[in-house]
Amino acid sequence: MRWVKLLAWVIVILFVLVPSVIYGLVATNKGSNLVLSQALKWSGQPLTIAKIEGDLLSELTLSGVDYQSPTLQISAKKVALNWQPSALIDQQLVINQIITADLIVRYQATTTEPTEETQPLQLPDISLPFELQVKQFRTENTQIQLAEGLETLPDVSLALNWHQNDLTLTEVKISYDNMDAVMDAQLDTTAPYQSSVTATWQLSQLPISAVALTELTGSTELVGNLNSLNAVTRFEAEQIPEQQMTIHAEQLLTDFSWQASLILNQLPLSLGFPLLEDSAAAAWLTSFNDAKLSATLDADPTRLQLHQLQINDIQSASKQMAGGSINATGVVSNYLDAMVKPNQTEFNVDLAIDNVAIEHTEQNFLIKQLALKVKDNLSKFSYELAADVTHPLTETVSTHLHGTGSLHDLAIESLSLTAPNFNALLAGRLNWKENVEGHLDVQQFTLDSQLIDASLTEQITAEGGLAFSNNRVRAEQFNLQWRSNKVQLDGAMRSDQPLLIDIQVPDISELSNSPYAQGNLILQASAALNTNQAVVFDIAQLSIKHPDFGDWATNKNGKLEVPLAQPVALTADDLCLQSNARIPAEICLQTAYSNQQQTTTITARSLPLALLNRFREADVAERVWGLVDADASLIVDTNSWSIVRTEGDIRSDRTFLFALDEEVSTGFKFWGLSWAGNLDLITSEITAELNKDAGVLIGDAEITNLADAPQLSGSVLLSLEDLTLLQWFLPDLRYENATALGSIEFSGPLAKPELIGSIELAADEIGFAESGLLLTGVRVNAQTAKQQPDNILLDGQAYSGDGWITIRGLIEPKLERLAIDIDGEKFRTIQTPEITVDVSPNITISLIDKRIDVKGEVTIPYANIEQPELGESIDTPSEDIKLYKDGKPVVTDESSIYPLYADIRVNLSEQISVSAFGFEGNLAGRLRLIEQPNRALTASGSVRVTEGFYELYGQRLEIDRGSLIYNGGSVDNPGLDLRVVRAKENIMSTENVTVGAQITGTLTEPDFQMFSTPAMPDSEVLSYLILGRGSGTTSGSGDNMQLQALIMLGSKGTEVIGQPLQEIFGLDEFGIDSTMNPQDTSFYIGKYLSPKLYVKYGVGLFENTNTFLIRYFLTDNILIESTASGEAQGGDIFYTIEK
Repeated sequence: MRWVKLLAWVIVILFVLVPSVIYGLVATNKGSNLVLSQALKWSGQPLTIAKIEGDLLSELTLSGVDYQSPTLQISAKKVALNWQPSALIDQQLVINQIITADLIVRYQATTTEPTEETQPLQLPDISLPFELQVKQFRTENTQIQLAEGLETLPDVSLALNWHQNDLTLTEVKISYDNMDAVMDAQLDTTAPYQSSVTATWQLSQLPISAVALTELTGSTELVGNLNSLNAVTRFEAEQIPEQQMTIHAEQLLTDFSWQASLILNQLPLSLGFPLLEDSAAAAWLTSFNDAKLSATLDADPTRLQLHQLQINDIQSASKQMAGGSINATGVVSNYLDAMVKPNQTEFNVDLAIDNVAIEHTEQNFLIKQLALKVKDNLSKFSYELAADVTHPLTETVSTHLHGTGSLHDLAIESLSLTAPNFNALLAGRLNWKENVEGHLDVQQFTLDSQLIDASLTEQITAEGGLAFSNNRVRAEQFNLQWRSNKVQLDGAMRSDQPLLIDIQVPDISELSNSPYAQGNLILQASAALNTNQAVVFDIAQLSIKHPDFGDWATNKNGKLEVPLAQPVALTADDLCLQSNARIPAEICLQTAYSNQQQTTTITARSLPLALLNRFREADVAERVWGLVDADASLIVDTNSWSIVRTEGDIRSDRTFLFALDEEVSTGFKFWGLSWAGNLDLITSEITAELNKDAGVLIGDAEITNLADAPQLSGSVLLSLEDLTLLQWFLPDLRYENATALGSIEFSGPLAKPELIGSIELAADEIGFAESGLLLTGVRVNAQTAKQQPDNILLDGQAYSGDGWITIRGLIEPKLERLAIDIDGEKFRTIQTPEITVDVSPNITISLIDKRIDVKGEVTIPYANIEQPELGESIDTPSEDIKLYKDGKPVVTDESSIYPLYADIRVNLSEQISVSAFGFEGNLAGRLRLIEQPNRALTASGSVRVTEGFYELYGQRLEIDRGSLIYNGGSVDNPGLDLRVVRAKENIMSTENVTVGAQITGTLTEPDFQMFSTPAMPDSEVLSYLILGRGSGTTSGSGDNMQLQALIMLGSKGTEVIGQPLQEIFGLDEFGIDSTMNPQDTSFYIGKYLSPKLYVKYGVGLFENTNTFLIRYFLTDNILIESTASGEAQGGDIFYTIEK
């Protein structure tokens, strides 16, 4: 019984308890955790798992998987496994799903000692004793560590079946950025590993804007084994034909050999543009946007042969010429050994370019023809180039180049450049084996200077030799010359043979259009490289002679040392210029480098302030005289180029301001400006004291955070009893007994500081020379408001003539606003020998929301205007004319000008007298003037002649009625209502006749009519207007001749108008024409359309007739003339004989 019980317990343990324990270990989460943990310990592998979910019988999820070995690190955020244990019964391992997420693979570099001989790689035969099925294998976000950093690998999904030695991969899908691929593969896992792979792939969302290409599709077929393998890849796209690449390889593991061929057919070059988008070449590719590439290339390990390469449809953006092309053929042998056996790498390459336009901003050029041939081997090859290139500056340049070269040097035996405005014949050599060295022999060089500046003439020439070796420049009698300006170099930058530099500029104005560029310049120096690898310049002579600034020259040798390793760390000693004036002036520069800092000092002694007079206008009488001393230093950190320290002062105890046209002058007993600090804080002080205790100015300022957000603070105090210095800024100003007092404090941002304080100006008299205006009792005060320190209160008054004017207002600088009231009565604004004007203004000027408004009323109680002397007219340039000053365009910043809105009422009193341009009389009236941006000035109201006379044809006519009428239109085109009559006392007393003329319409389109009482023909009216009597019948043609003579005499006045119109419109004749009958008087214009053809058109002044004349010169002696009018037509032939 005991054995029976024991056997029963054994059966229970074997068939109940053990299966239960095993099931508990593999079918539960805790058991699976225990089994895997113990298995990892027993295996001894450096593998850790942070968390295990699921069980070993169904689905298992591993989180935080990490494997580390000396050469490999693998980590995964998650690995999920789902399999079918029951399939093991049928000798199958079936895995439903394997998923890896965030897998990272890192390789560690190791050092392996090379073995003495390498054994051939032997791959095993693999045959599984069971069937392995993986229904789904998927990777998500897999990364691999490369030298440049982590690189993301494509996401992969596949299905796998492996039975014995047959491995099949199906539904292999690879996704990466804009690429998707699908692949099927079959592999025999026994040698020689026969395989067959078929893949299709697709590239989408291509970043190519030059062509309409969004998708590229292709296929790859791989068939063979390790002994013989063939691969064919094809790809195409919409409007792109099929492209093909074939590779055949043999003996992959032993005696490897291969052959490849590439066939490209009309492939757009723009497919490769994204590879160059960040390079300098990208800017030159616009001409290749539509270019197509066709090529046939064969390659093997010993030979590379380009049967044909052709690029067509190379076209400029303007497409103004036929597309260009590039063709190339060539063969290269032993190219894989090019770097170790260059003498065995032989080649023969031909390149031809035809009609290729290259566009790059303003550097556009056209390669009309280019032929290049390179042959022989890399140890010594020969080349030959011939090209015709067109450039906007040089037109067509013909280039011929031939020479030899190798991997380390290039010899130019002859380089010829020929163009209409440029010629060069050069030779040279360039070597870069160890250090870059070169030599250039300039045998001939001429260049039209107009290529540099269109205003220049004559040629720039050069000849001689230039070389560079071991950081030294060597020159062999090198000369560069333009006109009389010369640069000569000769020497080798050695201590025993320095490079001599001789620069001579006899006329500086030839090099610049600046009005200050005058005089001559001479520089003589030498340069040598010292043992510290620094270039030392020894300046023997530097002289500048200027007609206004005087003669300046070095008084001793100066030195400038520039280290090649750090050119900014230069050193300069004794660089001084001295003038040859009666009191010699001197300015010196010294700079040195130490501890990453550059220290520069400038000293100046007895600099003449009279140099500033050169910058004054010629018609300005105010001048300055004096001597200035200055000392300044600057320390700069050469790493950040920030200011470490700066300090200095400018001072003078002899300065005078005076006027050439008056005995008016003022002198400074002393003035000085000093500063010190760095980027964090700069402090400065200014002091000025006038002679005879006539005034003083004291100020101080601080600037903080100069590099970032600079802030300014300081104050200025002034008390002046002599304002002569104001004439330096206001040359037209003259004054009597003037004083100025001020106290100003400022703080805030450097660009817009806040001002607090006041300034007051008072003068018994202030005169303005140009306008003749004399102000008396002048008082002007500007001060900040107590309650609002950001605002400025303005209060001023002055007297002129018999009247006065006041100005009061508020200015808000921060808000860019102001409001000013101007009031006055009988204030004289102009007083010259010809014009005197008094005004009584009541105007408000406001600036708000970046808009200026002017409103109010101006009364002119008195004005007397005489005819002024007219000088030359001023032509206003049209909008298409560009103005330049000193070679730079003059640009007006329209955005800085506020728009003006004006609404002013102008009242003309009865005391407005005018005597000018044939008119003499008095004016009166009222106008309302309105101005708005982008609109002409308009007016409403009228100006009338209260009484007056007008002189016409030498006769004095009475203005019976005269008005200029404005109805809201443009101010330069008023309506006309004018009526002039011949005074009765100027008409024969025996006749009771009234005659005159009436003008209506507008100023641009007047309507002229004559009238009389009693009614009579216009010719009679004209006779009465001009002669004071009718033509009559008793005097025959005398009166008509007299009237005609007066008309012709009066027509002389048309020259005032006619001459400018002839110049503007290109007319040959312009004037008034008349016959013996005054009624035939007409206005005409004439023009020669060619040297033999002349046309003339006339309009009757008194009769409604038009006349057209054509005159043609058949020969020098025969003339044909035809005349046509509304009344008749006719023709004549004239024949002339010269005796």
